[in-house]
Amino acid sequence: MAYQLGDYFSARALQDESLIIRRELGDRRCIAESLEGDASLAVVLGATLHAARLWGAAERIREEFGAALPVGERPPYEQRVSAARASIGDNAAWQEGRAVTMELAIELALAGAQQ
Repeated sequence: MAYQLGDYFSARALQDESLIIRRELGDRRCIAESLEGDASLAVVLGATLHAARLWGAAERIREEFGAALPVGERPPYEQRVSAARASIGDNAAWQEGRAVTMELAIELALAGAQQ
């Protein structure tokens, strides 16, 4: 809700809190969701390469554990991802994200909040 209202500072804090809890619970599907949320927030904050890495990591996690993106979430997700990919012009950051472990992806997401 904070994201949708444009309160990115609150959204960032809530995203971090959610990601930390989900890591403690070991819920991989929800970790992927958190990484996707972090990526969406990174785009609006101007960190498109960081977003691409997080989306790549989330995509790999979803593939590994058979947790496809819900059908109702696909159109806005695909719109955000397409816009981000068009602005960076290459696929390297996405592939970098796909290559990291889940734990490293979480650390990257949390570190991105500090930048």
